[in-house]
Amino acid sequence: MKKSERIIFSAALAKELVLLRKTILRPDDIDAQRCRYSGDDDCTSKHLIAFDDSKQVGMATLIRDPKDFAEHGMVPWRIRGVGVLESHRKQGIASALVEALLVEVDQTNEASWLSGRVSQRSLYERLGFEVVSDVYEIVGTGPHFDFIRKPQRVT
Repeated sequence: MKKSERIIFSAALAKELVLLRKTILRPDDIDAQRCRYSGDDDCTSKHLIAFDDSKQVGMATLIRDPKDFAEHGMVPWRIRGVGVLESHRKQGIASALVEALLVEVDQTNEASWLSGRVSQRSLYERLGFEVVSDVYEIVGTGPHFDFIRKPQRVT
């Protein structure tokens, strides 16, 4: 059995993700509260954790966080905090986490957006997102783009 076949995804509470977000996304940041997001505890938010056996190896969050993009209008859903431990990268875990959240978005027939690291551009483009911003810097995490994924019809 390949390592990636052992990965299990589980719904989680936001408070269960904060330390994992810090470990993966902001390892040099001393303030774990920066890994707590506005909207985390909203009843429409969805949080997923990827497990390899009992070890947490990745996570992703979907929140209702509308943003107005000049050329695309208001985009209501935001995917945040996508990350996988270095030891488990390049196994499709991040893609699977985002795809699982996009199933939720597709049920609404609305668009989604995310702020993604420049290094992850090909991942998000494979998942149907398009770059809609210039590169900008997020202090502590590096250069990012804004991405949008237009509504997908559920059949």
